[in-house]
Amino acid sequence: MRKLLKNKKGDFASIVIALVIIFVFAVTSIVFSHAFLKAVSNLKMQGGLSNNSISVIETVEDRTIPLLDYAVFFIMIALFIGLIISSIYVRVHPAWLVAFLIALIIVIVLAGQFTNIFDAISSNDELSSTASNFTLTNLIMKKTGGVPVLPTIFLVLGVIIVVVLYGKSRGGGLT
Repeated sequence: MRKLLKNKKGDFASIVIALVIIFVFAVTSIVFSHAFLKAVSNLKMQGGLSNNSISVIETVEDRTIPLLDYAVFFIMIALFIGLIISSIYVRVHPAWLVAFLIALIIVIVLAGQFTNIFDAISSNDELSSTASNFTLTNLIMKKTGGVPVLPTIFLVLGVIIVVVLYGKSRGGGLT
């Protein structure tokens, strides 16, 4: 395990991968929920279902959006904790700081673009009613008070990772 971690140099791709996973999962959750709710409403209108079946379908229908909303949030938290923990165990030469900061700027710009794309997708006439029910996902992925939240979150994450990567003691601290 130690040998595997020794050859990584800050692993710039991990932050980009985390950003893409969060974005894709958020968009997929909204599209899936919309399709699922449409299918369930069509299924209930078909008739021929018992009252017990309809009650089970309605229970699943009521739990789908909150479950996926929390899933997006907790996946983001898990990815961030994983990135911070992995940065503790990675040895990085200080010369990589400039490259990491440039990569961080690119990730922040990319996060801003993903915020705009998510805003366009969630404000689509077809998906807007479903997307409005995703409170945590909208909090993360949309602009709040004119400030895009996702780039700000990745800026804070990047600063934490830089502090962890380059703040380790070279003498007797974590190696």
